[in-house]
Amino acid sequence: MSPIKFRAWSIAFEQMLQGSFDNQYRDYRFLPYGYGLGNTSLVVMQHTGLQDKNGVDIYEGDIVRVRKPNSYLDGVYVVVWSVTHCQYAWGITNKRHARDDIAMMGANRPYSLNQKDKEVLGNMYENPGVADSPND
Repeated sequence: MSPIKFRAWSIAFEQMLQGSFDNQYRDYRFLPYGYGLGNTSLVVMQHTGLQDKNGVDIYEGDIVRVRKPNSYLDGVYVVVWSVTHCQYAWGITNKRHARDDIAMMGANRPYSLNQKDKEVLGNMYENPGVADSPND
């Protein structure tokens, strides 16, 4: 089982903060500011348990290129939490896909993709334009 990891976007400082569990406060703390999970100036993102082809951890809010030639999954996605399905999902970010739904990161979708098929391009906070760029 993967350890539970978080990162957070600081709205106030427009900076991505890495988190770690603080035994003294029994809470996650985001460095260098020491904010806890309940801080309202943070957008907290959880690690999905997945890594891309370069060994980079994939978090909520990441922009990921999926390379599956001749497949409808081939494209650029934003990782989102699906409340309906209670799991992470690839949020469609391009107009090439005819459906408005999201491709699920379930057993029959991205969790079953090989690590080599996924590459983190950035995230929706530090690199917002990447999700809008057309797929090649």
